[in-house]
Amino acid sequence: MKSEYSLFLATATKDLEVSVIKKDDGLITGRKEITGIKSNLTLELLISLIDDACSFFDIKLKDVESFYTLLGPGSNTGLRLALTVIKTVYALNPNIRMYGINTLKVYLSNREDIAVLSDRKRNIYVGHYENNEFITEIIRREEISDHALFRGRKVVIEKADCNSLSLFENHEKEEIVVVNKMVERRDGFEDYSSREESFLPIYQFQI
Repeated sequence: MKSEYSLFLATATKDLEVSVIKKDDGLITGRKEITGIKSNLTLELLISLIDDACSFFDIKLKDVESFYTLLGPGSNTGLRLALTVIKTVYALNPNIRMYGINTLKVYLSNREDIAVLSDRKRNIYVGHYENNEFITEIIRREEISDHALFRGRKVVIEKADCNSLSLFENHEKEEIVVVNKMVERRDGFEDYSSREESFLPIYQFQI
């Protein structure tokens, strides 16, 4: 029975989170998450967390075959760190699979909901579907309370995003652990394996 390992890196949002899943014959047979890490992002910390998650299965980073990451919006430092790790592995083994997705798109299991992520000034990135198209935009904090976009819609927020939680304290909310959503919605990621040159943060194009 062949085992395959996938690594999920949530480095763009408020908590630093990693997850490794093990598949045997296409079925998930093991999973290890490390979540709730609140710290300044460093490459050394990220590598340490990856090593800890991999060690649960007695494997090394080189044994991972598929990599999933967020492409933004979110922490510029976090986006670059995750891509640096993946592209370094790719340089050593171009047979790995590389997957990316808009940060806010991965939040939404229901297209009627709206995803939010605060920035340092408590403005928010908003992700939502309109006519089957996923749209990302920025809304200033002073406009949030009266903005028509949020009326009658559930807001999906990372549990660690305290700014967004306070701004939407009177709204219907779903609080999520981002890396869990990544694993749950892995089939919605875009495959960049054959076009490594396009495996870049979304902010370079949209934000």
